[in-house]
Amino acid sequence: GELLPASWKRREYDIVSTKYNDNHTARHHKDRENAKHKAQKKFWETRDFDFIKIKYHDDNKEQDFQQQRSHLSSIAGAGAMAKLPPAMQYCEGAAYNLVSHEIKDASKLQVSTAVTNSGVASKK
Repeated sequence: GELLPASWKRREYDIVSTKYNDNHTARHHKDRENAKHKAQKKFWETRDFDFIKIKYHDDNKEQDFQQQRSHLSSIAGAGAMAKLPPAMQYCEGAAYNLVSHEIKDASKLQVSTAVTNSGVASKK
């Protein structure tokens, strides 16, 4: 075949007129739709929580969140007693129920009575 001059080689899109050389309207519409879908996909990749409904859009993610939340609420405050001073950790109220005399923690009751008895024994 014969080689055509460079001036005859036309590209699909004319950047001077900002139009496609063939079937501009349909191709422009298709490009706009593709750009719209790409933007929607990029938007929803980062936004998975509905602040109005206070819920995740994905049901699996919402279920995982609820499970994590129930687990965290079950262990919430578990270390609060360890932060207290020893006098509060081993007081009688922490060892047993003062009203019903039901034992909550036998080891704390044993330490509490030993401390009480040692105080009384030292006075004799």
